[in-house]
Amino acid sequence: MIACAASGCGITVTWRAPDTPTPQNAWSILVTPSVEELSRHLQRVGIPDIPMRTHVRPCCAFGHGLKARLGALPIPGLRIGNIKLIDEIGPHRYDSGLLMVGDDQGQGGLFSDEHNGLVFTCRGGFIDTAHVRDHADWTIFLAARLFPHLETGITLELPNEGGRRRIAVRPVDPTLLASHERVALALSIAGWLSFQLSVWHEIATWYGWSWSPSFPEKDSAFSPEDLYSNLVGIKIATAIALERSARSASLYDRSVDAWMREVVRALGPTSKATALEAMDALDGVWWNSRTRLPDPAAILRRNFSTGPTITPWLVPESLQSDPLRADLAKECGGQPVPLPLPNVTSFSGVEIATIARLEIELDGGLAHELPLSAFGAKLDQSDFLQIVAVIEKENRELFGPHANRPD
Repeated sequence: MIACAASGCGITVTWRAPDTPTPQNAWSILVTPSVEELSRHLQRVGIPDIPMRTHVRPCCAFGHGLKARLGALPIPGLRIGNIKLIDEIGPHRYDSGLLMVGDDQGQGGLFSDEHNGLVFTCRGGFIDTAHVRDHADWTIFLAARLFPHLETGITLELPNEGGRRRIAVRPVDPTLLASHERVALALSIAGWLSFQLSVWHEIATWYGWSWSPSFPEKDSAFSPEDLYSNLVGIKIATAIALERSARSASLYDRSVDAWMREVVRALGPTSKATALEAMDALDGVWWNSRTRLPDPAAILRRNFSTGPTITPWLVPESLQSDPLRADLAKECGGQPVPLPLPNVTSFSGVEIATIARLEIELDGGLAHELPLSAFGAKLDQSDFLQIVAVIEKENRELFGPHANRPD
């Protein structure tokens, strides 16, 4: 990435939840007969008004030492390095929209002090910290917006991405609300919607949408690490909200940093040398170092897993050199085993898709792309499975019969 989006530089987003109780809160603590009921009344204290997300973090292309071009012209001497250690990742900023250039030795960050990159782990494979951050931010924003409107329902208009995006949430059954913690319900809906937004982003970029017309993003659509990283971000935001650590922007940002470090440690980070060795082992199979970004052929394998369990791709044993196999055994305590993540689709037996919906009104360009044109000008998340299946077929036709699997 070589430029900074004009509207994305120097972003500072702040919010703060009210510190003082309301008269209604004071009355509740006096007359409410049980702690459980009181907890439901007081949940509204400390819920901040979080501003809408309007930016995107375009890092990080899969690979290292990547070359680039601007239009048809190669950019001499530029190498995009994305491999990072977790301690090289910079501080989180809600809704950051900065681009980052650097190398695999931790240098760079010309446009972003977040210093996002690909962190290699034993059990989660490569984790894209920009994707983690984006979907932590989406989840916390959506949870804050949905929380006070569960009884009434709400419609949210989101920034355009391949079309007008709209979230519609129906009023929740009062019996469901009465018998469960509303924070847990709001977070479940928010996390589900955040994941649907992530799937739409991959679909839209495959069919030509990009944050910049001069830099197409098809090369990164359904990259091997994308959806797993998105789900990690959703889970981090959920934990932060449950800990009431999103009461202010600064507290939320620090909490994302802390949780991201601990989650990476739980997944088993490797050394930088092993991370680079692992990425090199995948060259020519998952990615192509001979291309120049943006080139759809930069990614040769794509992960289309969008179901109730998301399993990360690890370096297949068949691609591991003897030195890499030895390094992984040493640093991971044996041959790494992937850690699948549950992808929440229901709450207390109720499918979230019966409560919430992501609607897309397609832009003119995407509306004429097959198979999107088959849905007319409007679609929703229930159409994604069919669309992803078509993309998966197109990907195999372009890159071979194994282009949707790691080995």
